[in-house]
Amino acid sequence: MDTLEIDELKAGPELDKLVAEKVFGWVGLHWEKAESGYNSFPTNWNDPISWYKCEGFYGKGPNGECYLTKAYSTRMSDAMELINKVKEGRDLFIEWWNDGEWFIAAHPVGYRDDGKFARSDEFDTDTGDPSLPLAVCRYTLKLMAKEEEEWKRYHPEEGESNE
Repeated sequence: MDTLEIDELKAGPELDKLVAEKVFGWVGLHWEKAESGYNSFPTNWNDPISWYKCEGFYGKGPNGECYLTKAYSTRMSDAMELINKVKEGRDLFIEWWNDGEWFIAAHPVGYRDDGKFARSDEFDTDTGDPSLPLAVCRYTLKLMAKEEEEWKRYHPEEGESNE
């Protein structure tokens, strides 16, 4: 997924699913529809989850199989998990500019802008929307895509050249 495609993503459950998979390692997320609605008759009295069936994305997350309850793209408290992930080993800068654009940049700790240290990760984060959670989601996905691309460049498959 390139940066232009990421900029087209809208806030909502589909973006939250993508963030959960790419950033937090969720596997097998799929939509589960409510079977017979709330307060349905339990299929197993010893299993409270069967007492009523939720609706939403379900899959294997860091704590086992469960529903994805995070709303990274719309809820700031959930977007903070992304911010905490991005700032591991980095200095993180988030600014609101008067033109309605969020500016987000992450620099490796110890970064100096004289070319002697690591590069900074700055992307155009103009969302056209004053939503910080959405800007954080888009920035994090761009950062992850860039890191994946760099990993592939410096760790080529066996038998391939990296030049």
